[in-house]
Amino acid sequence: GLKALMAQDPVFSKRQINLDHFNWSYVGPGFEGLARIVVGQQVSTAAARSIWLKVSGAIKPTPQGFLKADDEDLRALG
Repeated sequence: GLKALMAQDPVFSKRQINLDHFNWSYVGPGFEGLARIVVGQQVSTAAARSIWLKVSGAIKPTPQGFLKADDEDLRALG
């Protein structure tokens, strides 16, 4: 992804970036991966993991699963 960004972006293409210094972690594909990233950006890693385990255990981590859960259901999960 970063190589493609460097090739297309005029600012990044002028930079000398050593990709060996990046520590990328992969959380999964699709909507579920996106939802986990959002949770991880809002709270600490430990709290995000705890919340995600509760959420993914209670609802299906898909757009439809989140839409079926009401606000009260989601608040109860953390």
